[in-house]
Amino acid sequence: MLVQSGVTISPAQLEQQVYVPGRKGSFQVELLAATRRHGRVAYVLRPELRALIAEVARRPVVVLQNLGLEALPRWHFAVVVGYDAANDSVILRSGTERRQIMTAHEFLRSWALGGQWAMVALVPGELPATDDSDGYVRAVAALEAQRGSTAVTSAYAAAVKRWPEHRLARLGLANALQAEGRVVEAVAEFESLAAQKPGDAVVLNNLADGLLKLGCRDRALEIIERASRAQPEPGRIRDAIEATRREIEASPARAGAACAPTEERP
Repeated sequence: MLVQSGVTISPAQLEQQVYVPGRKGSFQVELLAATRRHGRVAYVLRPELRALIAEVARRPVVVLQNLGLEALPRWHFAVVVGYDAANDSVILRSGTERRQIMTAHEFLRSWALGGQWAMVALVPGELPATDDSDGYVRAVAALEAQRGSTAVTSAYAAAVKRWPEHRLARLGLANALQAEGRVVEAVAEFESLAAQKPGDAVVLNNLADGLLKLGCRDRALEIIERASRAQPEPGRIRDAIEATRREIEASPARAGAACAPTEERP
């Protein structure tokens, strides 16, 4: 799956990343983490056949099967690489077998007993085949947590293009742009999101911080006041707002064209 996504890797190189000696096997969490370690978005499909077939048309899909019984499971990971509709069969890479043919009935039974778990490795910027904004953004956020914000800019940008109203996608994109030093672009994203969510204290706090980095002290103070009014209760967000306020108040102003609101810029 990783090789198909453009990663140069062998099973031997992956062994220590995914194999748990004490359990003589691997678990989903190791597969997901190893995928992210190689810079890919580890996207877990919705547990439905439609999603699996849609992804297989584009890329290989790792699935968890139970080749035994519900009461006596025999767990096994395989890669679905095709579906033969004419013969009602599924084509897999399974263990050392390059082309295993299973009847659709046999496969669906084993997959159902495995909880219908499946995943793909997406290059940042690629989107899943199905319309699953929340699942995709969660997968990107997990890659960000493991590899840092600069690893996911293109992934968040693709999500925003497809789902422009998705709060976490746009917030993630803005934070990633700021982490890359593209502060003007980040502020524009924060402002766009603030227009969608005018009472969102997190967005307003981040917008104020971006404006401060541009030297826009007066606008930053104005925005942090809005954030303070939007988040009156004590807590982690309130603490972050007060920290941003103190930083703004201690900073000099540095006027410039970038300090105008997005809609007022030429």
